[in-house]
Amino acid sequence: MLQTSYIVAHDEQQLGPFSIAEITEKIKNRELSVSDYVYDELEGDWFMIVAYHAFADLANFAKPAQPPVQEVKKPAAEQPEWFILKGQNRFGPYSYFDIVKLLQSRSLYEYDYAWNPKLETWHLISELSEFSPDRIKELKSSSHPDLTEMFFRRRHARANYGASLIIHNGAQVWKGKSFEVSPGGAGIELENGQVQVGQTLNIHFKPGDDVPPFNTKCEVVSVRTLGKDKEKKVIYGVKFLELSQHTQEYLAQFTEKNTRAS
Repeated sequence: MLQTSYIVAHDEQQLGPFSIAEITEKIKNRELSVSDYVYDELEGDWFMIVAYHAFADLANFAKPAQPPVQEVKKPAAEQPEWFILKGQNRFGPYSYFDIVKLLQSRSLYEYDYAWNPKLETWHLISELSEFSPDRIKELKSSSHPDLTEMFFRRRHARANYGASLIIHNGAQVWKGKSFEVSPGGAGIELENGQVQVGQTLNIHFKPGDDVPPFNTKCEVVSVRTLGKDKEKKVIYGVKFLELSQHTQEYLAQFTEKNTRAS
């Protein structure tokens, strides 16, 4: 049966149900955002509006105008033809190199959306071959002068780290566990809970692997599903927003001793 109305997740609230026409109108009036989520009853899962098939026309509505033609012809990677969608805001145009630099500096994430005139609609950056891990590795070995500084700064080292967690968002509380940590963030699993990319969480890390307990405020920056059916599990990458200087120094020492490839 074709679904005609949807529950919408907006600002950590569930609203509706609304028809497709109602959701479209609310987005155009900025009451909702194309980066909000709708619930698909058949799939039993949430999907971002801008990437959901029922709102293809709305995704095209959110598409930016093509940037003006440059008088001086530049290499393709330096042409400012890329646009970024973060929340309700569109940014650009950027060159391909600009986007890679933003990804490396963590000012932009794989869960954000990108578009250029060659694409029919917005795509998750993680879905675009131009920004795949293999393509980024090729850039690292390039001798292009614009790329020297791009890869100079190393990302935080990550170390295996198992600890029990208490997680809350101000309204709900979950139990969970971590499987890796760095001075900048962690990889975690939730028990009987689900959160969204961009959501802010408060996490209490219980003692684990000789690391003392600590508290932190985090932002969810990535979501991955591993396995299938009964073995399926969802893991989250979180970025630390608030962490005491003492804890940050301790985690830096811990990861230096227990670093795995980053």
